[in-house]
Amino acid sequence: MDPILQQKYIYVHYHLISLLRKWKQEEPYFNSRVTATISPALRRTIVLRLSCFLLQINNAVIRLTRVIDNVQIFLATKQRHNITVLLHQHNCGYNLKDTACTITRTKIEVLLEKFKETEPIPFEMLPYDFQNRLVALLSPSDLIRFKFAGKTALKYVHRRGMFSKCPQVIESSSHYNDVKKTGRYGPDIISKSRFLKLDTWHIIFELYLFTNTPKMFDHAVKIFSGEYFYVSLEGAFTWKHAIHLMNASKRIKYAILRNGMQIDAFDYDDFFEAVVKWLEKEHTIMLDLDWSAYHFAFPSQFMEYINSQTSFNAIINFNYISVFKHPPFD
Repeated sequence: MDPILQQKYIYVHYHLISLLRKWKQEEPYFNSRVTATISPALRRTIVLRLSCFLLQINNAVIRLTRVIDNVQIFLATKQRHNITVLLHQHNCGYNLKDTACTITRTKIEVLLEKFKETEPIPFEMLPYDFQNRLVALLSPSDLIRFKFAGKTALKYVHRRGMFSKCPQVIESSSHYNDVKKTGRYGPDIISKSRFLKLDTWHIIFELYLFTNTPKMFDHAVKIFSGEYFYVSLEGAFTWKHAIHLMNASKRIKYAILRNGMQIDAFDYDDFFEAVVKWLEKEHTIMLDLDWSAYHFAFPSQFMEYINSQTSFNAIINFNYISVFKHPPFD
């Protein structure tokens, strides 16, 4: 890895881990004061300290996210895709970011609400019909937070639809064993038959779909939604399937279109235009596309179109065309 980038990577991890350790040390103090009788002045001080913790950890997560984006581009453009495991190790990269976000969402923010002396109405105390209407009106992001309110809330969320951090649809026992070995986020594994019965599926982090069954992709575009930042497709999917799933999340950053994407030569221009529009999205950083099964003229036409219509760079990495922001962001 580039020495400067490696130094940044190490520093932001050390800084965020230090903040989380500090929080772990002080968390018992805050918990012990929740039920204690304290003065208004002490209450204001606690709210201020919790707010500072929240701000510091959130800012550290933002810096970590920027470094992860830089590392992703570096690894892709240097043809080192196998090293991306670095970003999925315990207490590193995405897992560290996930841990920090969980702490702020389920601990610090909850304690802040308690010390601000807000008196929420218990969900169980609401009329039954109102409970259903309330859950139906919640936005997906609020619904995710609502899940942590207890067993009753979790039951209502599951009734509304499927939620996953990183879903995997399994078609065979060998496929199941391969997925279990990845260990990414503890993927939510379901069978092909159950997948085809779902009406909605909200994805929070990463979307993977590898299948040679076209109707699986047809069904995926109907049910998938969410705030996932990464999408990887392989198998019997069309370029329209790919574009839809790349645009289904407003927070998408990376897309990998692996072997199998079906596209005819007369659709090239429409596909190129759709990719350019996708690259204009706020968070988009990189696209990897396996071109090995297409006409020999495809790579040059695609790269020329991207380089002329966007500020992104397009290069060939073996069987892939990598499209990425350049230079990397600070």
